Amino acid sequence: MLDKTAYFRPVNTALAWIGRQLAQMKVGMWIVLVMHGYLFTTAIVHRSYLTDDSIQYLTIAENMADAGVYSQGYAAPLVADHQRTPGYPVFLYLMGRNQFWILLVQHALVLLSGWLLYRILLLHYGPKWAFYGSMLYLLQPYPAIFASYILSETLFIFLLLGWFYFYLRFWRGDGWIALCIAMLSLCLAVLVRPVAYPLLIVACVIALLQAVKLRRQMIPQLALIVAVPLLLLGPWLLRNHRDTGQFSMSTMGAMSMLHGRLGGLEASRQGLGTDEQHLYMLGDSIAALEVGLGNLRTYPANKQTHETEQIASGLSKVTLSFFWSHPWDAFLFQVRCFLQMFKGVGYGWARDLTHSSVAAFCFAGLQLGLNILSYLGLVIAVWRRKQWRIQERLAFWTTCILLVVSATAWADGRYRVVVDPMLVLLMVFVVWNYERMQATVTPKDPSNS
Repeated sequence: MLDKTAYFRPVNTALAWIGRQLAQMKVGMWIVLVMHGYLFTTAIVHRSYLTDDSIQYLTIAENMADAGVYSQGYAAPLVADHQRTPGYPVFLYLMGRNQFWILLVQHALVLLSGWLLYRILLLHYGPKWAFYGSMLYLLQPYPAIFASYILSETLFIFLLLGWFYFYLRFWRGDGWIALCIAMLSLCLAVLVRPVAYPLLIVACVIALLQAVKLRRQMIPQLALIVAVPLLLLGPWLLRNHRDTGQFSMSTMGAMSMLHGRLGGLEASRQGLGTDEQHLYMLGDSIAALEVGLGNLRTYPANKQTHETEQIASGLSKVTLSFFWSHPWDAFLFQVRCFLQMFKGVGYGWARDLTHSSVAAFCFAGLQLGLNILSYLGLVIAVWRRKQWRIQERLAFWTTCILLVVSATAWADGRYRVVVDPMLVLLMVFVVWNYERMQATVTPKDPSNS
């Protein structure tokens, strides 16, 4: 019988060899520290740590500190903001809006994320492969580059890994304390980036089923599964419902459906670009035919600006209906969005940060090589899905949920960065599984003939 895994043996061997070489480098951690130190320093020196999103986050933090109002507004009257969830602005507020301390803490969080990934891998693959995997993640330029921007990715990844680790601990029977920490970390991750909100729902359902299955201290576990999300997310949801009439973490979801998906699909069908002007014009035009132009959005009576707009409820149905009406175009559009995410971000972001084409080229080249390894690991891991246990299943579905929710017209590599630790875990599974298979193949003993 043909061994299907034979096709991947050369790739498995190459992945294992590269992992061993990286881990055996005595200077491996020094390379990581030098890379972080260089990117941190150049961001501070060139003041290149800001993007459009950075300004929005910092403006909210400034208004919280100066006026006690959660608002993106630049001038009075300050209108309450419902687009940005409070996790990252509160982090900036606690850091005193000081760019030096913000970036320093974010770089520390990357290193702690590497340690959390090591602890996750240690649960199932042993210290050798746990070290290989964590080093492979820390040697990627992406985490260090985004730690040098005032953006929410670094904090989100740290919280996501905290949930993943303690959720696995709960699954292994460590009890209600591990579950409490896991749910706390995931809820905080949702407050940083609401893209994890569907993941929270799935995690709660799975935890409830596991608690019923274990039948040990079930009442405390059930209470925690329900109480932690309600206590952490409930006030924010009630606040948004009071102001907008909708139970939602953010109005950005409705904006994404209207402009990113609806406008993006029509722009794709017409062969237009994905600049904001096209997305807004086309999304509004199609939706207006269904509900009327005056019913698309509302504003506070005293301030009508982009950061205060609220998309009318029910427009998501218009987007879904348009997708169903053009299934093939919709399929191609979403494929392009996924490819855009998997293409990643490399040279441009690194050059803007460092102001050096040489450094940007080196970082982009290194990241490209590590991306290829991650994608190979993902493909082979899916091929070997019959050998998956809880950690591989959880890593794969976490990746799928976050990528699907993020797949909009402007879904660039930033949105894929948050699943890189999951891709590393699946790659470690591949080489660990291959090593275990090789160990079971022993030559026949002639004396037994």
